[in-house]
Amino acid sequence: MDRFFHPLVRRDIAAVCVGLVLMVTGCSTSRHSAREGGSASSWDVAVQAYSFRQFTLLETLDRIAALGVSAVELYPDQRIGGDFSGKTSHNMDAATRTRLLAVLREHHIRPVAYGVVNGKDAAEWRAIFEFARAMGMGVVCCEPPPEQLDLVASLCDEFDIRAAIHNHAKPSLYWDPASVLKAVE
Repeated sequence: MDRFFHPLVRRDIAAVCVGLVLMVTGCSTSRHSAREGGSASSWDVAVQAYSFRQFTLLETLDRIAALGVSAVELYPDQRIGGDFSGKTSHNMDAATRTRLLAVLREHHIRPVAYGVVNGKDAAEWRAIFEFARAMGMGVVCCEPPPEQLDLVASLCDEFDIRAAIHNHAKPSLYWDPASVLKAVE
């Protein structure tokens, strides 16, 4: 292992193993081919940036690139680092998003998801989905209250972005898979 990984990467491999996110992405023109009855023909392996929450996003991207992984799930409130001020957020201004996308391209890493995030109202949910679209992400990981599920579903359709319901531990509403099934029925 010492031959293949930088010392900082070796220390972080355990965190990455916990933080790997598998996402199915269809290769057809419809992003939702699997949901619509087609088959998913490719898999992306992404690291959830939260796995490296003790580091800035720029340090996280260095570690992800060193592992040979080419996709990341961003999470809200991670310090970006370098000459960026602020943190990752769906309220990030357009100039910062553009600069961050350039840094991601330099690392050969695609942002594929954002979460775990929730909106307090329709306006914030819209901002979340607008951010995901602007960053080229196809998934928003969230834990919406049941009364917001229809709103989230309508934004998924409008933006052609999937929502993934996250299952934080109990007492989270969705800790039990049966509660997720009931919520989406």
